[in-house]
Amino acid sequence: MPQRLRSAALVASLLALAFAAPAALVPAGEAGPPEMKGYTVDDAWPEITFSQPVLVTHAKDGSGNVYVAERPGRIMRLPKWDRKASSVRPTVFLDIRTRVTGVTNAQGGLLGVAFHPQYRSNKRFFVSYLAANTQPRDPANKFIFVVEEYRSDGSKAIPRGRPLLGIRKSTGLHNAGGIAFGPDGKLYIGVGDNIDKPGSGAAHVSQNVRSPLGKILRIDVDAKPAPGKQYAVPADNPWPNTPRQVLPEIWAYGVRNPWRFSWDAQGRMFVVEPGTSARQPAPPGTRTQEWVQQIVRGQNHGWPYFEGKRQLVPLPPNIRRNQLVPKAFAYEREGTESTAGVGGYFYRGTRHPQLRGKYIFADYGRGAVYVLDIVGSGMNARGTNFRLLTELPSIGSLGEDEDGDIYICSTEDDGWVAMLMPDA
Repeated sequence: MPQRLRSAALVASLLALAFAAPAALVPAGEAGPPEMKGYTVDDAWPEITFSQPVLVTHAKDGSGNVYVAERPGRIMRLPKWDRKASSVRPTVFLDIRTRVTGVTNAQGGLLGVAFHPQYRSNKRFFVSYLAANTQPRDPANKFIFVVEEYRSDGSKAIPRGRPLLGIRKSTGLHNAGGIAFGPDGKLYIGVGDNIDKPGSGAAHVSQNVRSPLGKILRIDVDAKPAPGKQYAVPADNPWPNTPRQVLPEIWAYGVRNPWRFSWDAQGRMFVVEPGTSARQPAPPGTRTQEWVQQIVRGQNHGWPYFEGKRQLVPLPPNIRRNQLVPKAFAYEREGTESTAGVGGYFYRGTRHPQLRGKYIFADYGRGAVYVLDIVGSGMNARGTNFRLLTELPSIGSLGEDEDGDIYICSTEDDGWVAMLMPDA
């Protein structure tokens, strides 16, 4: 491990010891999952420090370039580091720092970037971010979750974007912000539930199918826009023609804060969700859980009734447990409140043959990168063989380049980006 990463890991370990819960509060035998030997991390660009990097992605254009999104509102373009070049200089691809807000609370700012599947020819890409609501007639909603379309000249973005979607929010919490094109070419948008508490079950906004909050949305950015919208609603969405009963953009509901999601080789979509604060009411003898879940078209994914596999609030009479999409995998916290699961990718690269097709995700509070086998699908999907790959502090996001290599983002003010490597 490079010195910069080793020093950061040491500081994180010391802080964890300083603020750890008393040993008596953590049941014995919780050493965490077994380590999968043979993996380490390497500084992806040793000479570069980023400002709260929240994503590493690529444009699928064969250039070999990668893009690092910074929470304050910049996207940096860099060549993939080949461990040979003596110096790499990032180029500012897009700068919208004057438009974003909520940077200091670690949940706002620039949130997502998605390049169009035909970016090589059309130079279109999309961003999501949190903005301030400047409308004086709507004082209750201080923020807007924004999705915009941009174009580039091939080397940098044209600075004026085209707004596609704006969702008003009363708080800067649980914005989510994951955006990505699925295997079907449609744009999927993860929208958080806007609050920090599970609330009262059926009255929770994630269960309200007339609200975009706590949902996975799916739109078509290539077809003729629907009346009054800047995008089309796909005809194969679950409720494309019921705007008064169900928002037609909704693909799935009952989610909490879908920050990052991705698809496997079979086209199955998975997300990792964060659990509640340890202060939240819960059944006696249980603790906060993070969970991995397949997103199933048109289905209720169970928030806030279930956090992981533990029930938080009673089910209403019209909903049975077997109607909710079950969690594919869940794990308990180990005594700290700063933990949050972070969605990742199904490994498709060549550097780590043993990981091919396995799901790699992270945990912010534990500073851990995990690997999980997922078998089955939909209501029968389940995670098995949960193992630890590596540990680093403040893992706020994972990323992927065109070769399928996995990146790890430390979302601190003087953050860095690491790459998952063989431990030679």
